[in-house]
Amino acid sequence: MSLPFRLRLRLARNEELLGTLRRTFIAAVRRRQRQRARELGITKAEAAICFTQRYDSLLRVNPHFHALVPDVVFVENSEGRGELVALSKPTQADVESILKRIVRRAGSCWRASARRPSRRTRWTGCAAGSSRCSRRGSWPREAVGAARGFSLHAATHLHMNDREGLERMCRYALRSPVANCRLSRREDGDLVLKLKRALPTGGKAWSWSRWS
Repeated sequence: MSLPFRLRLRLARNEELLGTLRRTFIAAVRRRQRQRARELGITKAEAAICFTQRYDSLLRVNPHFHALVPDVVFVENSEGRGELVALSKPTQADVESILKRIVRRAGSCWRASARRPSRRTRWTGCAAGSSRCSRRGSWPREAVGAARGFSLHAATHLHMNDREGLERMCRYALRSPVANCRLSRREDGDLVLKLKRALPTGGKAWSWSRWS
């Protein structure tokens, strides 16, 4: 889940508000799981792991969340042992419903925390599915939603026996903003960051003084 550009700097500075949005995100996902579980006659079950990333690969302030959500729920049987019960994969309607709830609750949290909202942080809104609200236009249309600058992507799915894929996904969610192999130091002491992709201007690296 990515967050609106106009809110990112303040969220990066406000750990309490960022944490509130993270809890709102996971609560909405868990709510969907509980609904699906109740359809199977299970009254109490939930599972999700969430990671917070604060920067992107260009070291720009970009707080966003990665969540590992199994398509199962963990339940306790009559013998006190844990069991797994499979759930259906999230549909486009599920994603839009989850995102709608996140946006509504996030708006309440934001208004409560902003004593004097400026024009730069005022909620302007945009239609769900608008391309200008999505972080990447190349995202698949299935299980992807966007509204008011929030984008929710749930189209990455792994088979239950794909352990290598699960490890890669965990490493991706837990990674640092940049890899050490892309950092180097010039003779004058300045640091150089080699970019994954060239900038629109053609630049392929950032450089800055160590003490600036």
